[in-house]
Amino acid sequence: GSITHSEYAQVEAQYSSDKYNLVQAQSSYESYKLQLKQLLELDYDEEIDIVFPEINDEDILLFIPSKYEVYRRALNIMPEVANSKLNIQLANLSKSSAKAGYLPTISVTGSIGTGNIFNNSPSFATQIGRNFNQSIGLTLSVPIFDNKQNKSNVKRAELDIQTAQLELIDTEKTLLKTIETLYQDAVSGQSKYRAAKDQVKSSELSYQLVLEQYSLGIRNTVELTTEKNNYANALQSLLQAKYTALLSLKLLNFYQGQELTL
Repeated sequence: GSITHSEYAQVEAQYSSDKYNLVQAQSSYESYKLQLKQLLELDYDEEIDIVFPEINDEDILLFIPSKYEVYRRALNIMPEVANSKLNIQLANLSKSSAKAGYLPTISVTGSIGTGNIFNNSPSFATQIGRNFNQSIGLTLSVPIFDNKQNKSNVKRAELDIQTAQLELIDTEKTLLKTIETLYQDAVSGQSKYRAAKDQVKSSELSYQLVLEQYSLGIRNTVELTTEKNNYANALQSLLQAKYTALLSLKLLNFYQGQELTL
């Protein structure tokens, strides 16, 4: 007799809604486990256990170096940058090879041989000795008229060098954009995490106060449910902010050559 039938009905409805949300959350959890198992390409009879490591403020609120420092380190270790630089070296080698077509070439030829006519006199050994011969030749080739083939080869090599240089610039710019985005995500992620922690504290305090007032009959069920939902949303925001910030920090560390660990 301490509450009305309508308030009691509201409590029952909220309880049923919470049970449904719990079942739905458990179903989503199992679905995500299945997706993870499929990504790992595990057999159907293999079971996996999800371990949630303890993540403290020290793991989230780390010192973040300047984005230019991260970019400088990334330029020295990222394989796409090294590959672009290697393409420039290969293009320069191709140009040197093309220029070699302008140079004269010298070729040396030589031969040695003998012969024998079967059933003829004198003997086989004598014929081999008499018919023994040898020759040597030296040829000098000077390119004068090549139908502009060498010039075209050099021009193509120069274009390849310019293309490789432009690809390197594009690779570096793409890397800079990626690092700038990750840097901004990491900085904003830390700020959101701090704000989410403050929100959880205030929401928890408000929920506890309303809960006490509800037990004394001062607040109704709707007000209690609202405060409970606000507190739950604050906890969810904190979890999301925590792992989002952690992901950005780990990716930023990856571009500095650090191993991805958790």
